[in-house]
Amino acid sequence: MHRIDTPTAQTDKFGQGKNGFTNGDPATGRRATDLNSDMWDAVQEEICTAIEKSGAALNKGQHDQLYQAIVKLITDRVPDALLRSKNLSDVVDKALARTNLELGTAAIRNTADNSNNNALVPVGYKGNFTADSNHGAIDFSTYPFVVGESLFVDARGCTNNPPFLTQDFYYIDVVCATGPAVGGRVNRPLIQFVSYTNSKLILAIREDDGTTIGWRYFRAVQYDSDNTTVTIPGALKAVNGAIQLSQNAIIIRGAGNKHLWFHNQSGSEMGLVYASDDKVLHLRAGEGISVDIASDGSLVANYLGAKGDIHSNRNISCDGFVQSNAGVYDTPGVRVYSPNNPPPQQDLNPYVKRDGITFAGLAGNNIAYPYMRQAGTDTLVYLAPSDWVNGNFISSGRRGGQAFQAGSGSGQGMAYEAPAGCFLTGINTLVADGRGMGVYYRALQVYIPSRGYVQIGD
Repeated sequence: MHRIDTPTAQTDKFGQGKNGFTNGDPATGRRATDLNSDMWDAVQEEICTAIEKSGAALNKGQHDQLYQAIVKLITDRVPDALLRSKNLSDVVDKALARTNLELGTAAIRNTADNSNNNALVPVGYKGNFTADSNHGAIDFSTYPFVVGESLFVDARGCTNNPPFLTQDFYYIDVVCATGPAVGGRVNRPLIQFVSYTNSKLILAIREDDGTTIGWRYFRAVQYDSDNTTVTIPGALKAVNGAIQLSQNAIIIRGAGNKHLWFHNQSGSEMGLVYASDDKVLHLRAGEGISVDIASDGSLVANYLGAKGDIHSNRNISCDGFVQSNAGVYDTPGVRVYSPNNPPPQQDLNPYVKRDGITFAGLAGNNIAYPYMRQAGTDTLVYLAPSDWVNGNFISSGRRGGQAFQAGSGSGQGMAYEAPAGCFLTGINTLVADGRGMGVYYRALQVYIPSRGYVQIGD
């Protein structure tokens, strides 16, 4: 047998060196694949040989001979094969088969699923009858965890690890289990994980919705390696959740003032932060006077008993306004002006003054639409920005491409006017009597930056 190898075969259709057939493509001129006697002889002999090898004679009127030949050849070659439809019931000596499979007496006894008498430990149970529970790498998504099973695994070699496992060794105990969820593929065990290096304890349940394997888990509260401190991996709630300590926040809920107190080793107050029911935050150092910050942003610094004073030994800066209301700024050596302390008036006559314009502005605060307002009529006069002028006014011009209009060729002369927007640039005479006369003309083009070169009209 061989693949088609005529010149019109489609080369490498099924891969390198694997030609195929093509119907051709009239649009591109590609021919359909030609067949020759060599190809058809090969196909014929392959099929006929299979039929004749089965012992059958070729019959022109029978069209299932190849199928019958294949069935006969397979049946003749495996006369003693087990039939799939029998589900091993056609095994002649089942006891001998179990022996050949090295199955012990457990193969013919019940498992310990129902705590029945004479039951055995389920297949796969480990830990109670061996000196260790060392186990190779497992796939946590598909491993068939058995209740009571104990494993010691290296998570670094395992696959589909739960998100709470690190690159570490783990003691694993299967506490309980239930069957797969509706549509699930694996059982749902409750598993205890204990880290070998830091003794962290985690309880987890494997979940399977038929598409995704997931884990529900929580870490047990336990002492650290020093056996004196406890590390909480998540948030800590106390007093029915009224006080909560998380990684980035301390939350206190409930009625009444909320206090956060700081004391030294002897119990003396170092500082106090508390929020009162009127939504004012109070800051106090030691047992001194507090600084109060109200919800409206106002600040009250009770400095030296003078309520409202603010004192600083360094600079005070502000990105916004510093308002004095009815007060006056008093800075020795520096003149500070305010509505209560205006600067002296200055003669502005030497400077440029407006002439008939009340003010200028931007329509809609858009820099593309500047304007001036005429004094008296209040009329807006819009201005053209330089970008608009540069983009819309003519900035250059040129002659267009040369065109030629031939004469009539009759020797009778010609009358011709250049097309709209064009002008004559020359003439051409091929013979003395004028029969070959023609004229040259070009278009006049102007350049507008926003449009490019544009041909003008007549």
